[in-house]
Amino acid sequence: MLTASLGVRAFAFLGIALFGAMCGWSAEPVVGSVKTLTGSPVVIRGQQTLPATFGMHLFEKDRLRTDAHSRIGFILRDGSRVSLGPESELSVEKFLFEPGKGQLGLLLRMIRGVAAFVSGKITQLSPESAVVETPVGMIGLRGTKFAAVLAAR
Repeated sequence: MLTASLGVRAFAFLGIALFGAMCGWSAEPVVGSVKTLTGSPVVIRGQQTLPATFGMHLFEKDRLRTDAHSRIGFILRDGSRVSLGPESELSVEKFLFEPGKGQLGLLLRMIRGVAAFVSGKITQLSPESAVVETPVGMIGLRGTKFAAVLAAR
């Protein structure tokens, strides 16, 4: 009887794990979520290109991309807000928000396009821990807002 019970539990656990994998459940912590979108922006996660949807969870290393007719806005767990205009691309390279442990970090990589940023708790608690990298340099986030345009040469 004990063996059958263990077998049923193992089968149930395996089923839940497979279901979670098919649904995109991840052990990675959620770093933020999509709050606004227009057109057909996408989230590139690993090798997958996913259509962005309202409320979609975002993870470290996610890359957000817009085309000529789309925009996207998202909020990070610390309250930081980022908006991307048309023909833009940005990745969330690092997000660490454990203020109780003194662990704070934000690294966004702007690849192209137009972005606006309104800072959250990470910038307030540890300004040196928040950075935006661009192809031509880095922006240290010391204030509360900034906007950037990366134009093709």
